[in-house]
Amino acid sequence: MRSVTATAAQATSFARSHRAGTLALKLAAAAAVVALSGCSLFSSKKDPNPPAPLVEFAQKLRVQTAWSVSVGKSGSFQFSPAYAAGSIFAAANDGSVVRINAQNGQTLWRSRTDMDLTAGVGTDGSTVVVVGQKGRIQAFDAASGKPTWSAQAPSEVLSAPAVGEGLVVIRSIDNRVTAYDADNGSQRWMVQRNVPSLTLRNAPGIAIGSQTAFVALPGGRLSALALNNGGPRWEVPVGDPR
Repeated sequence: MRSVTATAAQATSFARSHRAGTLALKLAAAAAVVALSGCSLFSSKKDPNPPAPLVEFAQKLRVQTAWSVSVGKSGSFQFSPAYAAGSIFAAANDGSVVRINAQNGQTLWRSRTDMDLTAGVGTDGSTVVVVGQKGRIQAFDAASGKPTWSAQAPSEVLSAPAVGEGLVVIRSIDNRVTAYDADNGSQRWMVQRNVPSLTLRNAPGIAIGSQTAFVALPGGRLSALALNNGGPRWEVPVGDPR
């Protein structure tokens, strides 16, 4: 009987010690949380890089709609209007191509291709270029809106063509950059760029200037190509894909 009583006493003492140890651990953890909170959330130190205060701007010009013209729907593609020679050139997925007076919104001409469009518009004020299904390129005379020539791109085109300095530059989704003669559509040169292993369907832009075609490429790269032969001038990364 005595041994049983001694064992019960030991068990009671062990239970009390265990509860005390558990309580101590909880208090220690709570103290640590409070200490960390005091160091971060409740710190009295000032932010070393506080945001700049907002600047108040007084409205000096009231913007209002001058005119509006319906061109058509874009569908699942991206279409951007282009300005040249005092006019706005625009296109729609159903094949509509229009020239609009930029001053008063008057439609100067409206043409329609025999195909659905996937990209446009590119123009230099003399030649207007759009691209349709399966990479078919269609050019129009900017003055009359009449078709002038057509050509075939290597594959589907999602980026608006760039027109300038006698050339039409196209980038197809297989990452080929092709230049065509703006007068007759004959191919002048083609450059094949590497295609990243993972590429989204997008429409990076193209710009022409100083005898150079500046082409945005998938993978966050920008390439500069000589207009006379497509030779690379330089290529730089402008962003890291993630």
